[in-house]
Amino acid sequence: MANTSVVQSDLGKAQILLLDYPDSETRQRLQGLLYLASGNWQSYVESAIHFSATMREEPEVLNNLGASYLALSEKDPRYLLNALDQLERASQVSPTAPEPRFNLVLTYRRLHFQRLADETLKRYASIDSGSLWYQEVTAGSSDESPLLDQLKLAIESNDSREAERVFERNPDLFRRVVRQYGQADSQVPPAVLHFITSEMQRRYGDKTFSAMLAPLLTEDRETTIALRQFVTQGAELLVKGDLTASLKTYAEAEKLAEQTDSLFDRLWIDLNKVDTQIRAGQFDPARETLHRIVSVSRQNGFRWLMGKALAIYGSTLRLTATYKEMLELVTEANQIFQRSTNMGREIEMKL
Repeated sequence: MANTSVVQSDLGKAQILLLDYPDSETRQRLQGLLYLASGNWQSYVESAIHFSATMREEPEVLNNLGASYLALSEKDPRYLLNALDQLERASQVSPTAPEPRFNLVLTYRRLHFQRLADETLKRYASIDSGSLWYQEVTAGSSDESPLLDQLKLAIESNDSREAERVFERNPDLFRRVVRQYGQADSQVPPAVLHFITSEMQRRYGDKTFSAMLAPLLTEDRETTIALRQFVTQGAELLVKGDLTASLKTYAEAEKLAEQTDSLFDRLWIDLNKVDTQIRAGQFDPARETLHRIVSVSRQNGFRWLMGKALAIYGSTLRLTATYKEMLELVTEANQIFQRSTNMGREIEMKL
């Protein structure tokens, strides 16, 4: 508390000294730095309006604007799109600057564009992998198997309170457990999987993961694993830029999906295929598909899947009629994820 008081006192003194500074670009820069240092994000955004056109295109200013919008988005998710615009421009102007890349990772994650977040994280690693900032942004990817072991033990001991307490510590981890089940030789007992999916439904009203798990525990297991592998391959081909092969791979997944009764898998294929359609400029079919995914997911209680679709739907004006609609879609997606995500320690953006 004492340190905070000292900092506030120093900032106050600096602000007083700045009042006597002649009106100039230098004063604007110094005033902006004071706003950033004090966490006055709205004032920095408003002050940037008066920066010269040249100054507004500087990578440091673009990054600071992006970081300010990112901070403001914690209360109003609509600012995420402003943050995205500024940070992407900053990264283009200065490809080797680490700060915009770091902040872009955070922005993509908050928008739930996981593929873009992963790609950007790789670029960030190539220029700043030795920093504490990099350790911070990758901290969540460390081995979390001890937590899964604790959940297994609690369920085996019929200790429901302990199981719920463990689950609360990292719901995202346990979502990944269900998502990865079937991708490799999983040692997760069915009782643990059922507990996770039931908690998702009980706590968040989300039936996505129950529907994701169900076909893997039936005679359709091998077919389901095969079609999901095709979906993964389709996504990988998109990253490599082979759009034609990506779409063909999704077509193979669709053939297998016809052999099962899994509504989730049909929607999952479509959700992933949409990324390739958008990259290929096929906006009309992508729009129609996203609209259907959102509608069907809403009807069936697939909240996580609906949030994913809404996030993609609101990612570009090419898919929406107005900017207002775009913002509404992004806002609804964030509301869904905020209600069903572990709202623990946030990573601070980099100025």
